[in-house]
Amino acid sequence: MPVPKPIRQNSQSGWPTLCALCKGWGIGQSPTALLRPTPKLSSRPKARFCAAVERSPYSLSSTAAQPQVPRDFSPGSHRATKKRALAPGVCSPRRAPKLSLLKVLAALCLLVTTSAHAKPKQPPPETRLSLETLGFPGVSPSVLNQGGSMLTMNFVDSDHLLVTYSMRGLLPRIEGDPADDQDRMVAALLVELPSGKVLDRTQWRLHDYGRYLWSLGEGRFLLRIQESLSTFAPLANLSSGRTFERTVFPHRTGALQTLVVSSDHNLVTVETSRPQPHFDPAAALKAQAAAAVYAARPHFTPNAGEPPPPPPPPPPVHDDTAHVTPVVIEFFRISGAGTRESPLQSEQIGTLVSPTVLALPVDGDGYLHPLAQTHSGWQIAFHPYSSKEIPLAPIDTSCSPNVERVSPSQIVSLNCRGASGSTMLVAYDFAQHDMWEEPLPTSVQPPEFALAPIAGRFAISRIDTVEDQPSPQGVPETTTTQEVRVYQTQTGDLLLKIDCNPVFRSEENFDLSPDGMRVAVVRSGNIEIHHLPELTKLDREDLAELQKLAPPPHTGPIDLNKLFGVEQASTSAAFAAQSAVVTASGDSQTARPRPTLLNPGEKPEFQDKNNPNH
Repeated sequence: MPVPKPIRQNSQSGWPTLCALCKGWGIGQSPTALLRPTPKLSSRPKARFCAAVERSPYSLSSTAAQPQVPRDFSPGSHRATKKRALAPGVCSPRRAPKLSLLKVLAALCLLVTTSAHAKPKQPPPETRLSLETLGFPGVSPSVLNQGGSMLTMNFVDSDHLLVTYSMRGLLPRIEGDPADDQDRMVAALLVELPSGKVLDRTQWRLHDYGRYLWSLGEGRFLLRIQESLSTFAPLANLSSGRTFERTVFPHRTGALQTLVVSSDHNLVTVETSRPQPHFDPAAALKAQAAAAVYAARPHFTPNAGEPPPPPPPPPPVHDDTAHVTPVVIEFFRISGAGTRESPLQSEQIGTLVSPTVLALPVDGDGYLHPLAQTHSGWQIAFHPYSSKEIPLAPIDTSCSPNVERVSPSQIVSLNCRGASGSTMLVAYDFAQHDMWEEPLPTSVQPPEFALAPIAGRFAISRIDTVEDQPSPQGVPETTTTQEVRVYQTQTGDLLLKIDCNPVFRSEENFDLSPDGMRVAVVRSGNIEIHHLPELTKLDREDLAELQKLAPPPHTGPIDLNKLFGVEQASTSAAFAAQSAVVTASGDSQTARPRPTLLNPGEKPEFQDKNNPNH
């Protein structure tokens, strides 16, 4: 059956919008028209339909006993279109009071008319902490536009925040400091919620404006200072007075190209490269001329006891591959609480060599890989390291999808629809079902996610550029906005939608607490803490059902051979073919036996003297 259409904004007439609204909620249709096959999650269709009506912002039933969630009734802020079974039947009078169709239509018409002209209202926060009180000096718009990492905010647990920011002031001189370094001091504060009390603080000296902090989950963090990495756990060491004590994170030496922490915090990917010698044509010609002069000069026999004159240095050999810098990609698994009794440890579980930096869709349990591209989109699958492949529902998109694993058994994808390029946020489970979808405004850069799998929730931040009215000089002006939304993963309920200002292109100015009950955003010089509604009984039952679809957790080495379509690990062949392949942990390589026509156990009649082993 056709999926209920989302509400569309129509400036010419309110009737088509109202009709779409009525059809979307089943008004004026027979109950059987709302049926469609869905996964096992819909075991109580009547209760789910009633709950859906109660949770809807357009519901007219009484919800005094339910937690009040701030709602934004502006066009496009409606609840996501659900692709779930809706069974025939009438809800109980307590959940859905009987109203005449005329009253329902009149109320909906009034709602659509007022919401079309209403300005979106931001929900009030639970707590508001002043950044100025915490010591943040502010940041210039030019640095923000360049995407520098100037402010970070991460939940340590549900009641503590780690806030870091770039400071202003004079820096002590360091002997031998490179002239091209961009040194700065960064302050780190452990803040208690909701009081805003600073429990401890420290400072770090950084040498650039790139990203320097990543959350490893469970109150653990990874810090980058130039090319060195270290880990720390502030809350676990607070009582011992070693709040910001760091442990070295060992990795391959070289220039750090990128660092990625998987969405489940179980895998850390470090990509490094070693600069290759640069070929200078002018220096090569000069060396060749010096060699020619040396060869043409008369050779004098040195006197007894005198050493012969030294030959000129050989000219550099031009190599077409000298400018290609191989990238070594290492995969680590993190363990330990971060205390001296349980120190943070990193275990290398695989390496990979590539001619360029890669963005791999991997995490601690497996990886996503495409099976085929169809005329309407992509067919992808999730490949666990320790079990068989899990095919997913086809992704209907006209562009390359942006896929994120938001729970152990669910992914979301940002898809394009049609020539207009409109974006849809679509959720899929591991039982080959598309669960819900939500239209989103276009974005100028990939989104950032913050996950709370234990509560089945995720937050998504997206940056958009909106063209305003032309200025008096006739030049159109643009405004950059950043919006954060929080969804219930299994149902698509929009729990919170809020704008961030100023816009941080690094998108480190928001986070979702590990238990999924709080959201932190930076707005107007403050850190706002918003409380989210508690999980309902239906939400907990849905989470338990979805957990059954999750692949088993993986603790051994990772194998990405299928992702690259190779059967044998060979880094040298990969680099020669300009494609990445997987090697075993470490740098040692096992030579493959040469092909032969001899039967097993049969010895060759003649033996190669240059290679006695063959």
